[in-house]
Amino acid sequence: TAATVAAASSSSSSSIPLAALGACTSIFHLAFHCVKGTTATTASLIAGAVVRDKQKHQRDDEQGITQKETTLIAQTSIQQAFTTGTVISLFLLLFGTNCLNAMGIPSSSTQLFAPAFTYLNSRAVAAPAVVLLTASEGIFRGFGDVITPWKVSLVVAGLNLVLDPFCMFRKQSGMGMMGLGMGIK
Repeated sequence: TAATVAAASSSSSSSIPLAALGACTSIFHLAFHCVKGTTATTASLIAGAVVRDKQKHQRDDEQGITQKETTLIAQTSIQQAFTTGTVISLFLLLFGTNCLNAMGIPSSSTQLFAPAFTYLNSRAVAAPAVVLLTASEGIFRGFGDVITPWKVSLVVAGLNLVLDPFCMFRKQSGMGMMGLGMGIK
């Protein structure tokens, strides 16, 4: 990914940024895979409501309750996603040291711990947005729209490709690992 390339090239004589990125990436994968089911669950609930409404309309011409039901499902999913993302963010910000220790980066390792902790904290702030995007993808899929999430993914990937090197290497910013974490958001 762009983050790996940026971290690897940030210091040609040292593998420390890459090692810091590896441990943090594992932590984020674990945290976000715990909520990955949100996409499938939301898509299934919304698609089920849409199908029930179509079946009801075939039997009679009454107005279905799809809009109310799908709105309620979408609102609940978004609220749950924001809450879960906030909990993940707070957990990583409060217990980031423990998470890094569990991944084999002791706080006594001054060379490796500092860049890993900086990256972890700068990227943890984006957890609510990441989980919200996951839930939103499920909402669109439930309505049968897979193109919109795909377009959003392309835009985010493009921004990531531009922002990672910009935040890390631009002389005015020179944020290093914090810039790499912010570029991914």
